[in-house]
Amino acid sequence: MRCASRTATGPWIFCVKLGRVEYPFRQYVSGGSYQEIKNAILYDDVEKFVELVERKLWKPLDNSHSKYCPPELLVWICDCCAVDCAAALLNGKTGLTVDLNVPLKSGMFPLHYAALSLSPGLTKLFLESGAQANVRCNDVELVFYGLLPLNIALEVLHKVIWWSPEQSIFGLVIALCQDEMKDPLETIKLLGINTTGLLDVTYHHAKEGNLVQLAALLTVEPPMLDKFGDESEDDCSLDGSMKLRQCIANEIASLIDVECILRGRGSSKLVQMCNKKKKVMMSVMLLLEFFWRGGCHLTEFFRLCSYQMIQISIQRVDLNQKTSACHRTCNHTVLL
Repeated sequence: MRCASRTATGPWIFCVKLGRVEYPFRQYVSGGSYQEIKNAILYDDVEKFVELVERKLWKPLDNSHSKYCPPELLVWICDCCAVDCAAALLNGKTGLTVDLNVPLKSGMFPLHYAALSLSPGLTKLFLESGAQANVRCNDVELVFYGLLPLNIALEVLHKVIWWSPEQSIFGLVIALCQDEMKDPLETIKLLGINTTGLLDVTYHHAKEGNLVQLAALLTVEPPMLDKFGDESEDDCSLDGSMKLRQCIANEIASLIDVECILRGRGSSKLVQMCNKKKKVMMSVMLLLEFFWRGGCHLTEFFRLCSYQMIQISIQRVDLNQKTSACHRTCNHTVLL
């Protein structure tokens, strides 16, 4: 399990092609003030930032746009996780007006950029200042088109944690419980609590076999499992939607049937693809079982134990036992 590094004060290292995010910010300032403002944001020097914005930011003679915050200013603040500068901006100390629910020129909202930086401080500040968590990126040329801030935070986390179905699912949970994951998970938790489609997002990642994203959602919000149902409940909830664990069990059963048919036809490549998908779904089921049967207590235990000590224990576990146990769980759930 590998995690990307983070500097002491900087944002998570994550490079992605955002599309058109060039802003003509230089037109608002003169001379070296451009770099001075950037440096103040970089070090989150709020006093210097307020002073420079008040004195150096160019204002048109007709005063038509002088009170509106240049979009690039917010982007810089989010890139540098400058929480104090953001608070000064939102509290009106610079004299600029900021509307967090108006998209920037890139089509992303400020909360998207806070999610991109995995900054719990900025995320909490923006939400408390009225930012909506249910807004979607509206630029069709952007890689994040149509995504919620929660989606973006999960995708960034997926980039900093490398995991494959061949690895232990418990190793993934352990990696998420380490100290360096505290800020990313807190960001995801804040966004999840304020996102009305949280359950839909969870279902999507489970059915797609996105284990890192699903594990993160379950780690930060275990009570959400109450909505998934257990073996003693009906297959469907009151609104007619299938319980997640039963849905995954049905998917595994379907993949087993398809695999048998493909083997009979001699389609080796398709059998291999189907088998790979089945293994991923079994890992999803095992992950759900883990959190259903005591994930809250186990994740707290993992946080208290040293990473090295737990890794030694995990390495002693035969992964074949994991697969056979998952087979038994899936068969039991399907029969129910």
